[in-house]
Amino acid sequence: MSKKQFTVLLLRDYSLKEKLAEILRIKGLTP
Repeated sequence: MSKKQFTVLLLRDYSLKEKLAEILRIKGLTP
């Protein structure tokens, strides 16, 4: 895997985690 592909995957994974955290925050499960 090239470094660019890895970075893209990493950013995509990060954005998914951010969305998940936002959803949980909206539901009031996290501070």
